[in-house]
Amino acid sequence: MKTKTTSLQIACSILLIAVFSSSILAQKEYRFLYHKNWETINNKKPKDQKKWQEFELFAHMYARYAVPEEKTLPLVFNVLETSTSRKISQEIIEGQLQILNDAFAGVYEEKEHFYGDRMAGDSKIRFCHGTPTGNKVEINYKQISLPFSVQNLSQITDKKTGIEGAKKDEYINIWITDLPDEVGGFALLPDVDDALDGIYIDPDFFGVNAAKKEYSQGKTLVHLMGQYLGLYPLWTNLECQGDGVEDTPTHNAPNYSCYGYSHVSMCPGNEEEMIGNFMDAGLDECSFMFTKGQVARMNANLSDRGYRNNLKNGKKVCGKPLDEEVVENRNLTPENLEIIPNPTSGQTEIRFTLKNPEAVNLTIYNTIGALILKTSVQGLGERSGHVMIDMAQYPNGLYIVELKSESSQISKTFVKF
Repeated sequence: MKTKTTSLQIACSILLIAVFSSSILAQKEYRFLYHKNWETINNKKPKDQKKWQEFELFAHMYARYAVPEEKTLPLVFNVLETSTSRKISQEIIEGQLQILNDAFAGVYEEKEHFYGDRMAGDSKIRFCHGTPTGNKVEINYKQISLPFSVQNLSQITDKKTGIEGAKKDEYINIWITDLPDEVGGFALLPDVDDALDGIYIDPDFFGVNAAKKEYSQGKTLVHLMGQYLGLYPLWTNLECQGDGVEDTPTHNAPNYSCYGYSHVSMCPGNEEEMIGNFMDAGLDECSFMFTKGQVARMNANLSDRGYRNNLKNGKKVCGKPLDEEVVENRNLTPENLEIIPNPTSGQTEIRFTLKNPEAVNLTIYNTIGALILKTSVQGLGERSGHVMIDMAQYPNGLYIVELKSESSQISKTFVKF
C-alpha cells in the first residue's frame, strides 16, 4: 500500500501539489505529481511567458467557437520491470487503452448527474498503438535491477539505463515503472521541450488491478493524459486558484472520496465541487467526466496553434485509425453503411449496400484492434443486406465496423453503452 508522507524532495523539477495536515496525510494515498511549469508562468523566460499567455487567450476563444474534429493520437508504451514489479502484459495494456478511449468518448458519464449540462460527451480524441520505426512490437520492455529513486528519475528516459522512447513531439510516450512509494504517476504539461516529456505511471496504478481498492479501474492514466494535453487539476497548491477553464468550479483541495451529497468548496462563492471530474483526485469508481471547457482546452492544444499540434497526425502511424468514416474510392461510399441504433445497448443492425460485383468482408473491431465479428458477403452485383449482432455481450465502449473489398473499403464507428 502506498501511503502519504509529510514531505518529499523530488528531483527533475517535479513539485507535489497537495497540502494537508499530517493526520490526513497518514491515512490517504495520492497519485499525482506535477512538473514545476504547472505552478506559475512567473519562472518562465519572457518569450515563453508571452507564448503561454497567447495560448491561454486562444484556448478561451477556441472553447467558445471551435468545433473539434476527431483525431487519433499514437501512444508508445515503455515498460521497465524489476523483479518485484506487477507484470504488465500486452493484455493489460490493451485493456488500459480501451479504458482511455472510453473515457475520452464520454462512455462513463452519468447522464442524470447534476453536472449534466457541463458534461463533454465525446471529446473527439482517440488513442492507438503508435508504430514508430524500429518499434515493431509497439510495446517496449526492459528489465532493470532496482527501481528509480527520486534523485535519478531522468534515467527512466535514458537509453542506457532506461528506455529512450519514441520521438517526443510525434508520439505520446508512457513509461510504466516502479515510482517512489508516495507516487502513482505524473505527466509533463505541453509547454516543455524536454527529454523527459511524456507520462510516467507506477504499474500498481496502470490498467485494471483488483489488488488496488481506490484506483483499480484504470482512471489514473485518464487524469494524467488530461494533464499531458494541457489540463490543470481542479485544485492547486495556491489557495483557491482556478484551472483556467470556465465551466469547472474552483476546488480548495483535492477530493479523495466519493460523496453521495453536495460537496461545497471553501473558496469564495462556495460552488459545489466537481467530485466526478477526471482532473480531481477522486477514486476511480466515482471519476466519470470531463467538462466541455476541458475538452475544448485539450483540443486547442492539439490544434495548429497548440503545443501538441504534431500529435494530430497520429492516424498516419496508427495500426487502426479511428476515423468516423474512411472512404478509399467510389465503389464504397458513406451511404453504403448504416448502424442502427447508434449508440446501442443490445441488438444492433448493420445495413449495407454493395455497388460492385466483388466479394466484401464485414468486420467489427474494438478500439484496440481486437476482432469482434467477421463475415463475408459474396459479390452479386448491386444489392442490399444486413447483419444483426447482439452487443449486450460486449463491454461498453467504441467499436469500428469495416466493409472491405479488394479495391475499396469504408468504416464507421458506433458506441455500445
